[in-house]
Amino acid sequence: MRVLEIILVLCIAAVAFIAGCAEQGERPAAGEGPLGQDGIAGDAGTPLAIKIISPKAGDILTGSAEFPFESETNGGTAPYSYSWSSNINGQLGNGAKLSIRPSDLKKGQHNIILKVTDSSGVEAQASVLIRAM
Repeated sequence: MRVLEIILVLCIAAVAFIAGCAEQGERPAAGEGPLGQDGIAGDAGTPLAIKIISPKAGDILTGSAEFPFESETNGGTAPYSYSWSSNINGQLGNGAKLSIRPSDLKKGQHNIILKVTDSSGVEAQASVLIRAM
């Protein structure tokens, strides 16, 4: 069973890495587009795209020190609204960035989901698998 978990984490990490590399060419240049919530650039001419920067797929979170949950948003129409959740804990908070104490998460494998909605009502979603110990 442990081998399957490791393979799953490696596959997810590979997909996240490949997706991140593909997105790099699509980012607007500095100063393009209106600034949205948290100063993130938006460009109404491109589709809404989000990426979870932290935590990374496969991260193991432990202890009581705050851990950053961060995202990157491109495209769509600013301002944006953000909603972070976990398949185990439920709603975690709102905003492009959060600080979560791993000790506040129930132990186990979490699917962390970020849902972003732009001012036009367009939604995008991203997720990563992590483990809380």
